[in-house]
Amino acid sequence: MLRKIGIESAELDARLLLEHALGLSTIDILLNRHRLIPAENYALWLSYLKRRLCYEPIAYIFGYKEFYAYDFLVNQHCLIPRPDTECVVEHALNLIASDQEQLVFDLCTGSGAIGLSLLKERPLLKLIASDLSAEALILAELNGLRLEVSSRVSWLKGDLFEPYHKQPKAHVIIANPPYIGSLEYISLTTSVKDYEPPMALLAGDDLGINFYRRLLNEAPDYLVDGGFLVLEIGFQQDRLISDLVTSVWRSHCTYQDLALNPRCMVLELR
Repeated sequence: MLRKIGIESAELDARLLLEHALGLSTIDILLNRHRLIPAENYALWLSYLKRRLCYEPIAYIFGYKEFYAYDFLVNQHCLIPRPDTECVVEHALNLIASDQEQLVFDLCTGSGAIGLSLLKERPLLKLIASDLSAEALILAELNGLRLEVSSRVSWLKGDLFEPYHKQPKAHVIIANPPYIGSLEYISLTTSVKDYEPPMALLAGDDLGINFYRRLLNEAPDYLVDGGFLVLEIGFQQDRLISDLVTSVWRSHCTYQDLALNPRCMVLELR
């Protein structure tokens, strides 16, 4: 049924739905292939299947998504964390000392996946995270509590740097802004376009670089000298964003994600 409606991951999705409905692992199911499914689990599985047949993402059906080995609560008020974004965490960690107290800003935090993963990996780190969506911030705060790092994070509501005016300067600023252009948005899959929040996807221009222009112009005022700006970028935006880099930045490098696409840009302030 899933394959017939064009879901490419049909086999994987069917298995995940069954595992979740039964509360069993893949190995448990393989070892017990001939067991009958109890009626209550069967009803639950059918309810999951119905939602997936309407193209609802698996992560929203289950209410969580694994990212950087941690489980994050997700719902339709935030983007679903992608494995490709883990490279942003990896390169940010390379810039954050493990034996010093440092401050990181996490803009467009969504579920909090990037910033909270950094807190779990760096016990002395302090984080200030922000989002324009009040609903996303509620979810991010719940994730902070679940991961037991809430004492080291502050949450702010506002557009990009607007809520940071009274904050000390950061050693590292991370942002995963909306970067889908208006033309690209039309071609997104139904699972993304009909369920994930447009505010977290649409950049407000055809090329998807509107927010990067603002970030590169404004970030120097909020970074310590020699600080870093770490950005997630669209895989076709490397050259477009590089053209926005001015002499205020000492250097900038682009790194690839798991699919070998440009995904993370790191800029160092002079």
